[in-house]
Amino acid sequence: QSLAELYETITHLLESNENEQVQMIVGVFEAWKYEMKGDLPVGLIRAFMDIEKGFKNESLFTNPETYKSIGKGLLELLAIAGPLLGPTGAVVGVAGEMIKAGITNVQDYKEAVADSGKEAQVDQIDRKIKELIQQIIRAAKRQESEPNPRLVMFIDDLDRCSPRNMVRMFEWLKVHLSVEHCTYVMALDNVAAAQAIVGQYRDYLGSEHEVGYGFRYLEKLVDTEYELALPERAELMALRQVCREDKYERVSEYTRAQTKIGDFPGVEYMDRLLKFRSLRIPRTMLKIVDRYRRILDLLRSSRPAAIALRNDLGGLSYPFWTLSLIAMYYRLDPHHMDDFVRGRGLLYGLMSGRDASDEEKWPGGEASPEYEFCHFAREFHELAGTSVPIPRPDNLQRLAALIREKTLPEANS
Repeated sequence: QSLAELYETITHLLESNENEQVQMIVGVFEAWKYEMKGDLPVGLIRAFMDIEKGFKNESLFTNPETYKSIGKGLLELLAIAGPLLGPTGAVVGVAGEMIKAGITNVQDYKEAVADSGKEAQVDQIDRKIKELIQQIIRAAKRQESEPNPRLVMFIDDLDRCSPRNMVRMFEWLKVHLSVEHCTYVMALDNVAAAQAIVGQYRDYLGSEHEVGYGFRYLEKLVDTEYELALPERAELMALRQVCREDKYERVSEYTRAQTKIGDFPGVEYMDRLLKFRSLRIPRTMLKIVDRYRRILDLLRSSRPAAIALRNDLGGLSYPFWTLSLIAMYYRLDPHHMDDFVRGRGLLYGLMSGRDASDEEKWPGGEASPEYEFCHFAREFHELAGTSVPIPRPDNLQRLAALIREKTLPEANS
């Protein structure tokens, strides 16, 4: 969901206040702005404290200093509790500790750690947050005879934060932020969120470390989920922004024009690859196309290192392998790409024909990037055969190093 769409939704909610019996108080927390500080819960509390700034008429809120004072006290409490509860006052690894102990209920967890000295701070934080939200609702209530307003806090761009901070925010939502008359709306990529959850709790999960666990975690955390349609023309959008030209609609067309090699081996599979649902997220597509353009410029140069690597990647098919590895780099866990360029792992096995495993043995579910890449790898083997041979692992490793570093080896000398 774009920022424009988000504010369009907020405007609609605020305009509906003219006709609806239950009024809406709407706030926005742009999580990524607090990413470098690692203070996402602190940022969320500040968003609550400044909620009246999102309204044209701030005088609609009576006595805002009351809830601002509570928010200030809460921030001070987090600063004091920080050494015990961890950075920013978050309950360090609550969800992880619950998993490890086999506890699924937050209240059971609190009871289980009651003797540890943490209980008082956790309960105090809970109480202060409830007071903060209740005071905001009271400040916005027009008449005592009316129902309580509903506070809606939009948490935007959470998936732009690091996996660690994203999961910490989930922990806060799970442990501290369930308050009557308050709703949270998270705008994020659920696949990225599920992968972050699995990565954060990998030590606690034992053998169950596939993305499916992350989806189940989110199902328990989120009451209602709405999936927005992905843009059909994300590839075109990325080309327009990265290349600043209106000539091309597909990366394959751009590649033909830049390399002047016509219908090179693998060109049709580039089109198939970029239709992946997991790659059509605008930010992801932009990153893939931008890096592809940069690496393609390096590889098609007349420098000896570029010529040697092109030849070692199968000659004319080098654009396909470049795009494939870049897609893996941005959408899969690092070990998938590392295994592939070393000639091992499930993806390499499916693409080379060494592995004929059934789909139920593939990681994740049908919505996961891993599943899409596995399906593509098997399809590639069945359709391409030997017409687009897989480069030797040592040459794939050289290409992977170029993709990571964006520099040909000789430039380092």
